[in-house]
Amino acid sequence: MLSQSALIERFSKEATRGSASHMLIEDDVLYSYGSHFPLAIRQDWGQDIRYLVNGDHYSATTSMHQRHCFGRLTPNVQVPFSALSAAGLADYGIPNRDLEIVSNRPDEFHYTCSHCDREVENTDEALDPSKLWTYHHIDDLTPLCAQAHGETISHHVLGAVVLEHEGRSFLSSIDEQEGWRMRAYFLCLLPKPVASIEDAFDSLVPDEVRNAKESGIEVRRQGDIFLLAARHSTREIHVPTEHHAQLFNTTHVATEVRVSGAVYVRGTLRHQPAGRHSQHRMLCLGRSWWIAIKNLALASWNAVGSVD
Repeated sequence: MLSQSALIERFSKEATRGSASHMLIEDDVLYSYGSHFPLAIRQDWGQDIRYLVNGDHYSATTSMHQRHCFGRLTPNVQVPFSALSAAGLADYGIPNRDLEIVSNRPDEFHYTCSHCDREVENTDEALDPSKLWTYHHIDDLTPLCAQAHGETISHHVLGAVVLEHEGRSFLSSIDEQEGWRMRAYFLCLLPKPVASIEDAFDSLVPDEVRNAKESGIEVRRQGDIFLLAARHSTREIHVPTEHHAQLFNTTHVATEVRVSGAVYVRGTLRHQPAGRHSQHRMLCLGRSWWIAIKNLALASWNAVGSVD
């Protein structure tokens, strides 16, 4: 039987049949274990991208298969196929073949100390000339912990991709505002066609938010909810307070909400999705009121499980 590395190599050379331990090729799809988890789809996706790789997390073994694909099936783009399925962009787990990649931003890799788990970076200004690379902790620039014995842990974080399907544009990305450890993934339908990653993010910002920033009004954000510092006192908002209310039918929940022309919130804003962990840090808004405004995404979806 072929090794997994040899099978991936054959897949990269247009093989349409073959198998290895817990991996197989059928036509232009590479699977992990079986048809329930497609690893990679081979075709011309646009922007010279040859492989669409599944970014969903399934098991430790499948994650290893994915890492092999990331490095050996190039050029590739990674998108969680479960999110594409949720958006109606995949059939039986296989992405629609008429999807087109319009723009993409490469994935990121972050490194942590194997002893203390703090983020580190490498530099060629080695204290020890016998070493090609040394590492230091990013937060305080101290050397890698001695207990790590020179070992670091690599963390893969998905990049951003603009996909087009039947005249509609979609953005697949990690929330740029959250730290990389959160891996706050989303797939959304953009309000208009775009040609770049920058245009995609920009298209989600309402005019009210742009105007507030230009006027020097403080703006905060949690996921798809923007918050503008309000200039109204409690007595000026003459409506009853709703407690622990969801905003705009999303999974963002505010401690106190008053709806009077605008949506006013205060206290805290929490992300509370059903059946999975929060993807956003809690925002402490205090006792002053903020105006909540949803971004301009026409629809949004998440991946099943975590995203790696």
